[in-house]
Amino acid sequence: MEPISSGRQAPSPPSSPKGADQPPRTGVLAPLVPDAWKPTASTEGFASHVREAIASNRTRRTFYAAQSQGASQALSDAVIGLERLTLPFALQFDAQARRFQDAGIPIVAHDFVSMRGVRPPDTPPSHRNMAGKAEIRQLESWLGQYRKDVSRALDLRDFERVGALTDELLKRIEGLETSADAHFAMTRHVAESVGYAALHALDYRAQSGGETDELAARFIRLQAFGLTGTVAIDRKAQVLQHQGLGIIVNDLPHIPFQEEWQARKP
Repeated sequence: MEPISSGRQAPSPPSSPKGADQPPRTGVLAPLVPDAWKPTASTEGFASHVREAIASNRTRRTFYAAQSQGASQALSDAVIGLERLTLPFALQFDAQARRFQDAGIPIVAHDFVSMRGVRPPDTPPSHRNMAGKAEIRQLESWLGQYRKDVSRALDLRDFERVGALTDELLKRIEGLETSADAHFAMTRHVAESVGYAALHALDYRAQSGGETDELAARFIRLQAFGLTGTVAIDRKAQVLQHQGLGIIVNDLPHIPFQEEWQARKP
């Protein structure tokens, strides 16, 4: 494949460990065929997703505040504030992805799920308990190890390994939610987003001859960093979910990472 031209020299990728010069091709997972992504330049992207989330959460903030006599206001404000802080980074990634999108490779643009799929705000939460301290410590331990393992995999541009790590983490979170009868919706959502981007990175690699790897790795690292604050959000949400309010769990779209992961297995 001919190199993708941007009109200027592309930034050099960060230094990687010895042996990481070439993307690993383990053959464990089969990339989806490019046609599956209908590769065309897109106006969708990271920033539009963040703006959509902000608009949705602002609308829902009013409903939740009325239902909780104002108790949910601080959590809604915190989530919207974090989304606003993310917006400058989102704009940067959109700009860096544009040359690939113009070449028909929808990196970043197709790595998000529309907010239109979220549950109605009055949907009762499935779990209504608050996790205990031991359960929170266990989850934090899993997340700490996950972030380290994902970072090592990204150093090697091993996106398949990121997918495997994410699948394992999500299964642990699902088990913890069941045993604790408590939602960890924000933590699950961000992990799903990391895995989703990693699987798509395999397709972008196939379409670009590996030129998208550096951008994909940085994009995934940013999302994995977001896991440093998700448990705190989930803990605050659990207090309100205990009272029957579906805040957070109703406000996040389902990301079909696990469905894609299963579909790619030989």
